[in-house]
Parts: sequence; structure tokens; C-alpha cells
Amino acid sequence: MPVLGPVVAYLPTPRNDNGRLNTDVLERLTERAIRHGANSIAVLGSVGGAPYMPRAMRKKTIQTVADITASHHLPLLAGIGAINTAEVLANLEDAYHAGANAVLLQPMSYHPLLPTEIHNLYRAVTAITPIPVWIYNNPKTTQHSFSALELADLSALPNIHGFKDRAANPSDITHRINTIKNHSTSLTLDFGFSGEDKGANILLAGADTWHSALAGIMPEIATEIANAALAGRTDEAAKEYASNLQRALTPLTVIFGQYGGIRAVHTIAQERGIDLGSLPAPLGPMPDAAQGLLRLALRSLERTHQSLLIQAQTAEHEAVAATPGRRAGGVNSPAGGRRDAPSAPSTASTNSTAGRLRGREQHQAVEQPPAQRQRSAPTQGNPTRSSQRAAQPQSDDQGNEYVPRRARP
Repeated sequence: MPVLGPVVAYLPTPRNDNGRLNTDVLERLTERAIRHGANSIAVLGSVGGAPYMPRAMRKKTIQTVADITASHHLPLLAGIGAINTAEVLANLEDAYHAGANAVLLQPMSYHPLLPTEIHNLYRAVTAITPIPVWIYNNPKTTQHSFSALELADLSALPNIHGFKDRAANPSDITHRINTIKNHSTSLTLDFGFSGEDKGANILLAGADTWHSALAGIMPEIATEIANAALAGRTDEAAKEYASNLQRALTPLTVIFGQYGGIRAVHTIAQERGIDLGSLPAPLGPMPDAAQGLLRLALRSLERTHQSLLIQAQTAEHEAVAATPGRRAGGVNSPAGGRRDAPSAPSTASTNSTAGRLRGREQHQAVEQPPAQRQRSAPTQGNPTRSSQRAAQPQSDDQGNEYVPRRARP
């Protein structure tokens, strides 16, 4: 099964003036998230606006990103939710042929679904899927909130490999994980949670994955929080740093909650010089006043972030001065596994808490597009796709094996 890793970056869907997919911008967003250390990429989630997209556009979105994630040996998670089961199954088939490694399914509906109807939906998908399924608990958009016992019950279905869950607070994260573990018969579940206001708490509580829309548009901040939180499981200084940086996001996450992630992400992109195009009507941008508040939140985050880095460096200097024989320097990446990260400043040890927290790449307002790559559209009815993408097993940093491309049995 794919190993999603600590951070899954959920990408927005960029559109041209005519409302069609802007593949150039989508490619740049994907490369950018990977370069800043995202462990997996997800498309067609809530911030991707999947319910507003025709089937062909959904498939093209997956194909565009799959070419890149395959070359980096990273998993690609694709949303397949729709208002009826027939469409869900069609989306599943398209996602598989387009190159997704796993699919994400939430119970969308116009009429509220009964528990038995939701169970039947997942039963229909898991009975035929050639790739793993993640259950998506998103009460705000689906009007259904999964209890931990419901998730434990669904985990008994074949091909259920994990959750993108929601929790009220850190203790609720731990409670939901333990409840599912105690009532589930599956031993290989991936426990993941979403919530831009809870990234550090999610990983500090022992969850496997933070599913983050923020990582799709501000990957350098999201991965820094995640790396510090992982280190914070055994390092109090890193734990404090992760928690403080998470708190610095509060004004931004309040805006996410009030106006919706899809609108907030589009505004952040605009502020960063990334053209995502217009939201699909009838969705529109945030009000002008809210956009002004978001700009203030971004500036506040930048100031607080720099202040936290200086504090971490100062604490490290004091620790070095107080410990005879201790010196700066080390072999670990200052970015905590981030790809293409710059060398650490000489003022901080790369093998220290401060050093692990340093190394954030300075983002540019407008990223240069990657070199054009040749792609061949997947051929319908060619289940192996062996001539299109490599399928050799790879390993993550913990030595867990995943297969970037899975052949249909």
C-alpha cells in the first residue's frame, strides 16, 4: 500500500480564463510542494473543487500530477466523491487509469444519507477497487460526521487503508485513534487528520499523517511545522517550536474556517503571484475586507516565524556555549528531509533542534515553470501502464515500502 507520510499536500485546481484546467500552473504547484518536502500529493479534494469539475477535467488533473509524482516516487491520492454511486465508480476507474496510487472517498449527497447507505457506498467501491481507499470524514461539506466506531466498522471492508479524519481537539485525536484501534480488525490502517489549525497537534498526538490544504499553497510552512512536530515527539524544544508556529497560523486558520479553504487558498495564491484563475461559478472570491484581513494574517505569520527562528538560534547558541566540546555542525538536513533545501546558516547546528528548524527555502512570488516533459495519455484498457510509469518498489525515510504504480490484478 502507499505510505502517505507525515504531510499530504492538497492542491487547488488552477483554471484558465475559459475555465479549463491550467496544466502549467498545476505542474508548478506540484513541483513546488515536492521541492519543499511534501511526502504525498492529493488532488480533487475540497480545495480542488472536484464537485464543480466535469469528468474529463478531473481525469486530466490526475494525469498531469501523476506524471510528476511518479518521477519523484511519491504517492498520489485522488478524490472520487460524487453525489451517486455510479459516478463514484466511474471516477474510481478514471483515477486508476490516470495514475492515482490511492483514492479518497467522502459520502456526498443532496438528501442526507442513512448509515446503511453510507456503508453500502463504501462496500460498492471497496469490492472492485484495484487501488487502496482512504475514508474522508468532512462534516462541514458532507453534513455527515463519522463516529470513531463507524470508521472502525468500515475499516473491516477490503481495501480500506486509512482515514482523512476530523477531530475537535488534540485529546479527541488520541481518543479517535485509540477507539478505532481497539475496535478494528485491520492492522495496517493509516491514521490521518485534516485541519489547518491542528497540524502540529495531529502529529504530536501520534497520527501518521496531516492532510493539509495549506501544504498545497504554502508548503514551506506546513512541512516546517510537520518536521518540528515529528522531532517534538522526543525533543521538547522542537515540540515547543512546532506548537508556537502552529499558533502563529491562528489568524489565517480562522479565515479558512469562516470563508472556506477553497476561497482562502485562492486568495493566498493571488497574494503570492500564483494565478489560479477564477473559482467555478457560483463560487466567488472572499469579500474585499476579508482579503485585507488575510493579507494582515500573512504578514503577521511571517514576522512571528522569523522571531521564532531567531529564538531557536539563540537558544542553540546558549546551549553550545554552556556545553564544553559541543559545536555547531552535523550531517542531518536542516529541512528535516526537505528536498533541494539550501545549506544551513553557519550560526546554527544542522544536527541540533535549531538547525532542524532552519533551512526554509525563500519562496519566490512567481515560480518558473519546469521543463516541458513528454507525456502519453494512459490507454484505456491497459491496466499495467508499464510502458508509461515505473512500478519498482520504493522506500520512505522509515524504510516502509510502497509501490508508486500498482497493476490491476
